[in-house]
Amino acid sequence: MMIFTLTEFDPLLAEFPGHSGDHSKCLSELAMALHYIRRDYPEDLVDAAAAGRLEDAIHQRIHEADWLKMVANEFVLHQCATPYILLRESPRREALRSPLYEGLIAEIAAEDRVMAEQTPYRALERPWLLARLGLGELPDWRGAAILRDMPRAYGFDRTMAYAFTYTVFYAGDFGARPMPDDELRGVALMLAAMARARNDVDLFWECAMCAVAQPLTDAEWAGLSHMLAEVRDRNRFLFEVRLTGAALREAYHPMLVHDILRGMVLARRGVDILTVPQGDGPGPVGALGDLAAALARRDAAAILQAHRRCAPAPWLDRMVAGRLEALEALARRGVLFAREYAALGLAAADRDLHDCYARQISGWRASLNGALH
Repeated sequence: MMIFTLTEFDPLLAEFPGHSGDHSKCLSELAMALHYIRRDYPEDLVDAAAAGRLEDAIHQRIHEADWLKMVANEFVLHQCATPYILLRESPRREALRSPLYEGLIAEIAAEDRVMAEQTPYRALERPWLLARLGLGELPDWRGAAILRDMPRAYGFDRTMAYAFTYTVFYAGDFGARPMPDDELRGVALMLAAMARARNDVDLFWECAMCAVAQPLTDAEWAGLSHMLAEVRDRNRFLFEVRLTGAALREAYHPMLVHDILRGMVLARRGVDILTVPQGDGPGPVGALGDLAAALARRDAAAILQAHRRCAPAPWLDRMVAGRLEALEALARRGVLFAREYAALGLAAADRDLHDCYARQISGWRASLNGALH
């Protein structure tokens, strides 16, 4: 069946005729998708001739004068080197060898030019590239700032969710390095459920990649598998319509992500997510999504009800306990229902209401802690 990376790269590259940050992003992502397709797909699914043509197109583009001008821009230095570093792992590596880029690789290895104010997960790009070159280890995910925020993942906006996925991608080399962690697995599934509820296909497929790289239980895989089929069926036009122009520029990234995800599932589960049918529902993954929605609101009773519908997990208990503690603190300070009072045109909050709610939450917290111990 169609692999977007190999069938649509010609019209996609035609949409980026110049050389800019958007262009370098597109070319780097095409090279990454091709690399992981080769790693994970059965050989009989990969059109070797198309893969070779894509490699030649990438090789030509990264040697054009305007592209080479970007190489001197330290902000996109690693992104500009990424396509060539991945081409070096091609079966045709000798034909694609470039003395110019070998020199650039030597400079990257010798000097860390990552900007101090750069997005933290983007800073992981350099050690990931060095690991691909055999010049270092993959970055350690456990000290990453975004992962210290995981107990509040229910409040992640889209940018923070991408910080999570790319941290996992770079640290785990897109599933090649085992990263077994109950909280990481659970948050990946929770974020996937949240993205599915918004039909955010790009983010959903990225979160699914993070989850698939984990040792899922049978129930978790069944729920995620159902969601994969549901999101696919809801967005059939991405697979059945030949996208052009602005629609192609908007859709190409999620489709490249889907290609990588499809390969990961093929390699790990022997299942093709393009053909797997919907199952009996999202199961435990859906329960995580329901809890995330409850945690984002202020109804402590609803949070506890949603929590009871989830499979027991220490990381989830900590997440719920932390949210209840925050809600209680805001109630005690008389600020929890500020929106409602503003809507009513009231300047002062009802202290009795806040104090009563704070006492309720305190009791629920005590019951929760007792149940956990």
